[in-house]
Amino acid sequence: MDEGRAWLAELFLRVYDGVPTVSEAEFEELTGWMRANEQRFTAMVDPDGLVDLGDGIGAVLAELLLRLTRGSRWSGAGEAGEMIRQLKARYGLEVRPGPDEGNP
Repeated sequence: MDEGRAWLAELFLRVYDGVPTVSEAEFEELTGWMRANEQRFTAMVDPDGLVDLGDGIGAVLAELLLRLTRGSRWSGAGEAGEMIRQLKARYGLEVRPGPDEGNP
């Protein structure tokens, strides 16, 4: 029952907050991309734990990763999906180590 209520609340909040929709399949793909690049983003966080989404906007990496563990139907999933879309747009389809991380 709680899962159903959480899903309805998430759908309502996506519309109310103007967050673009994210399907369950896309959420899983975004989660996979984020997990594959988690170590790189962990190395990039600022002292406040923020990762740069661009345009002066940051996301708390630990919170973003926590939202991914809850799945696509929980509160904040749409926002998490949008943040990961922004990270993919900013850093490309696959984040590779930078020169200071062992890349020649």
